[in-house]
Amino acid sequence: MDWRVVYFREASGRSPVETFIDGLAIEEKVEITVGIDMLRSHGISLGRPWVAPLGKGLWELRIRSRRQLRILYFLHTEKTFVLLHGFVKKTREVPQSEIQIAARRMKQYLGR
Repeated sequence: MDWRVVYFREASGRSPVETFIDGLAIEEKVEITVGIDMLRSHGISLGRPWVAPLGKGLWELRIRSRRQLRILYFLHTEKTFVLLHGFVKKTREVPQSEIQIAARRMKQYLGR
């Protein structure tokens, strides 16, 4: 059975991850879709180089294309991932500002 993938939505109904994906080049959209499908198919058994833990329940889905695309997410229930934030990684480490955005969204999601 596949895992469920949910997109975090703001109060307005907008999904920041879908907005991020919509702004990508077509080849990057395909590559990120493959990554999300891998997460959906393999769940928590999907390891490096596809995913890496960031701490405090957050994980990064790592998409290597021309640019280093990242989607930050968390495991909400036994078989459900919530995609919180997407960005292009430009530094060696994931910037704390990106992690803070994802952590804030996770808190909002869990508070609903």
